[in-house]
Amino acid sequence: MSPMDYLFRWRMHIARRALQRPDSVILNVAEQVGYHSEAAFGAAFKRMFGIAPRRYSASKLTDGHRLDVGNGLSENLF
Repeated sequence: MSPMDYLFRWRMHIARRALQRPDSVILNVAEQVGYHSEAAFGAAFKRMFGIAPRRYSASKLTDGHRLDVGNGLSENLF
């Protein structure tokens, strides 16, 4: 894995965890992981997980089950 790929995956992992918080705001999460626009962050998140961050955030489960996201990625990326 190249350093840029590692950085991308690490940032998306942090973003996904941040989006799981009930008070998360997508623009704030995007800025926290280094994106200057919500659109660029959204495209990167969807490329990684196969689901838009807004849809991911809106589909948070409250019964303790883990949300399955696209690309077959589990909770642990590394």
